[in-house]
Amino acid sequence: MAISLFSIQFSSALDFSFNTPASAESGEPFTTSISASVSSTYDVKIFIQDENKNIVSEIFNGEWKNPYYFLKSAFPAQTEFKIRSLNASGNYKICARLRESGKTSFTEKCNEIIIASPPSSKKSEETTKETPEKEQSNNNEQDEETLPQEVNKSISQNSSASSSTQNLSYSSNKKISSNEKIILGSKPLNKEDSEVFTTKYETIRNFILYAFIAFCIVLIILLALKQL
Repeated sequence: MAISLFSIQFSSALDFSFNTPASAESGEPFTTSISASVSSTYDVKIFIQDENKNIVSEIFNGEWKNPYYFLKSAFPAQTEFKIRSLNASGNYKICARLRESGKTSFTEKCNEIIIASPPSSKKSEETTKETPEKEQSNNNEQDEETLPQEVNKSISQNSSASSSTQNLSYSSNKKISSNEKIILGSKPLNKEDSEVFTTKYETIRNFILYAFIAFCIVLIILLALKQL
């Protein structure tokens, strides 16, 4: 008779304090700290995550590293950890996980943190917004300066064109009065009256008509000759 033994292991969550700033600038390092009364060593994992659980930070351990992996046996020998955000501004969560070295279960605590854009990016955004406004105002000033010049130029052109038209009309009237005789009661000859235009359709119709008349004449002559 086989006997199976089941052992149930109970693990209690580690009570620790996780201290973080309420806000930080994007890309700028800041310090977090962990405190707890422990006798064992613990692996540490600290990270910033967005609402979709994506990690958007790095942790410094000799160099900037991906916080996806635990720092082995880091606590309590080390209680302060340097973090920096890699994402744009917004509201995020910063979390810390402590795992007793050699085990898989961990205890997690999270705090809210606001990541703000660095001042340099704000200045560049303000400069970008101001530049089109300045360009637009300069363009408006140039338009206001060039508008009177264009109006004066247009007026001068119109006046010169009007004077030249009057001179041309006067000279043409003078030529007509000196070189031509005016005949009372005569009707001016139009070019349309002197020229008669016939279309291709009218030409074909006239040809058929003339051919039919010629055919009738020939037929009448033949009938007359037959009666003789």
